[in-house]
Formats: sequence, C-alpha cells, structure tokens
Amino acid sequence: MSLPCPPNLPLQASLLGLVDVAWPVAYQQLWRYISFFNFDIIPWGVATCAVPLLTFYSQLLLSSSFPLFLLLCSVPYPLWLLVSIRKNIEDTSAHRDRLRRQLGLYKRAVFWCFFLVFPSVTRQLLSFFHCKEVGGVEYLVADFSQECSSEEWNSALPVVALFLIFYLMLCPGGLFLHLYRHRRHLQAPQLVLSYGFLYKGYESKYWYWEFIDMLHKVYLTGILQFIPSQDGWSMIAGLMASTTYLLLVLFQQPFILTQDNQFLTLSLSLIWSLLYLGLVSQLSPEMPRPRLHNALLSAALVLWLVSLLYFFVKKLVLFARSAMLSLHQRQQQALVLASSSSTQEMIKDTYGDGGPGPTWQTPPPSSVKEDETEHGVLGTM
Repeated sequence: MSLPCPPNLPLQASLLGLVDVAWPVAYQQLWRYISFFNFDIIPWGVATCAVPLLTFYSQLLLSSSFPLFLLLCSVPYPLWLLVSIRKNIEDTSAHRDRLRRQLGLYKRAVFWCFFLVFPSVTRQLLSFFHCKEVGGVEYLVADFSQECSSEEWNSALPVVALFLIFYLMLCPGGLFLHLYRHRRHLQAPQLVLSYGFLYKGYESKYWYWEFIDMLHKVYLTGILQFIPSQDGWSMIAGLMASTTYLLLVLFQQPFILTQDNQFLTLSLSLIWSLLYLGLVSQLSPEMPRPRLHNALLSAALVLWLVSLLYFFVKKLVLFARSAMLSLHQRQQQALVLASSSSTQEMIKDTYGDGGPGPTWQTPPPSSVKEDETEHGVLGTM
C-alpha cells in the first residue's frame, strides 16, 4: 500500500480563493480549522507579522527556494550511501542491500514531498504573471501594491522563470520519462521502493495516471486564473476540465481498489460543486438566496468535506498498519537470518570446516584395485 495523499484539499482551497463567492459560513469556518492541508511552504500570515518588510517577491522566492534548500541540505546523506555501496567491497551483501534500501527510501521521501507541495508552489509561481489593469496601470492580482513590468518585477522574472521550468517541466517530466523507460519493469523491488507511491495503487496499464492528475491540478490552480471571469468564463472553463476528468475517472476506474476510485470520485465531485457554485455566483451575484437554501448548501458541502477527511484518515490508518506489519516481518526475517548464521558458526567451531560427524579417509585407488583383484582371484578359485 502506497502512502496516501490528501484528497485534493489544496486544490479546493485554491478554488475558494479563485473567485469572490459568498461561500456558506459553516464551510468557511470548517476550512479555517483544516487550513494546514493547504501545505503552504511558509505560513505567510505569521511571517509577514514577524517581518513586515517581506514583499510579494520575497515571499515568492522564499517559498520556491525553500524546498530546494532542504534538498541540498540532505544531499550528503545519499552521497554517503552511494559511496558506502560502491567502495566497501568487503561488506556483506545483506549490508549493501540495507544501504540500497535506505537510498530508495530517501528517493521516495523526496519525490513524495515534491508532489505534496507541487500545487501550492506552482500556484504561487504562476500568480507572478497574473496582472490586472486598473487606471491604465497593470497591478499584480496577488498584491495590488506591486506593479507589473516594474523594475522589481523585471529583476525577479528570470528567477521565477527558472523555478517554473524546474517545477513544471524538469522534475515531473524527468520522472515521467524515467518511469516510461522502465514501464515493463515497474514491479522491480528497487523501483517500487523509490517510485511505487506514484503507480502502485493503479492498474498496471494506468501507471501514468498520477501525471494526469498533476495536469488537472495545474490547470485548476494555475492556468484557470488567467481566464477572464467576466460572464463566468473562468468557471465554465474549470467546469469543462473538471467534468472531463470526472467522467474519465468514472469510466476508466484507474485504481486497483474500489474504495480508492470512490475516494477520488467523491473528491472530484466536491471540486465540481465548488466550480458550479462559483459559476452561479458570477452569473447572478445579487440574486437573493433563501435561508433554507443556504442551510442545505452548508450542510451538503460540510458533509462532503467531512466524508473526504474520514476516507483520508482511514487510508492513513491502513497505511500505518501495513507499514508496521511490514517492519515486523523484516525484523523477524533478520532474527531468523541472525540465528541461522550463529548456528552455522557454532557448528564450524565444533567440527571444523568439514562439518558435523567424523571424517572418513578413503583408501588410495591402488589398494582398492589390489583388493578387488585378490577377491576376484579368490572368487574364481
């Protein structure tokens, strides 16, 4: 069982801030309690209070570079593992296998963290290019105190472009090409250990599905903000993409387990509902809504979100049980190997290299032939 990821909760949080919609009060309050699922690299609400001089560009560059900084700080660990595997020839094969396993676990942790922060980082990077003209001057939608095409904006442009190339093209593209090249050997133990969380839960023919989900997230969290919101065009574009992906999941059923397909369907249905509510609010912003309508809408959205969280926590519990069982089995195997090796050492110390029992000496071939001849002659006499 692969490590579960939160059910598109960062994506839902992005949709809540994408359009100015009077969301139900109960739904907004619930989101305040689970806002940590947004997986923002740095909590800027607290950081800007502590350091008021942080501008939008400083926040953007810090959020984008912080994961790379942590990765660089951890580089000595995999380098030490590689040197230990290749240079220590006298080590036992079991020790080298243990080092290879630690290297595979390191790769899995790095890529899992990348997929976890991918939606929030790409959303912030793409917001750098989202400008709106007010009074003949273009301002950043994310921070109207900053002008687009200003000197500060132009100086930050090359760095933001490099980060976008890395996060949107190099890392996911390189990972996809690596898996595509080994698509016929994806069940190899080392590949499963390092990259299995990307495809292990899917049917073998849908090993690439996680990358389709990434494109869906990038479109809704990053690309959708550039589509004009007049007459509901942004919500219509989001509904078209969300409906297409939801129908694709319903017809293809990419996961092996039925509950995983239901889990993804429920999450995508909630996203579709948020987009539909955004469309209704954009087309009729001043339409009065009855109190009963708001109450039913709040109950439905809250129930939907609570169901998603329940499924997510349940998957986490199942994953923890599976991990503990696997760890216990490995410990038992290690104990059995250790006991068998100690038993062999005791036998070797007791009887020597020849093994247990007395050592018999075979007579030389010449004496054997003489005896056979003598017995043969006697037999004929």
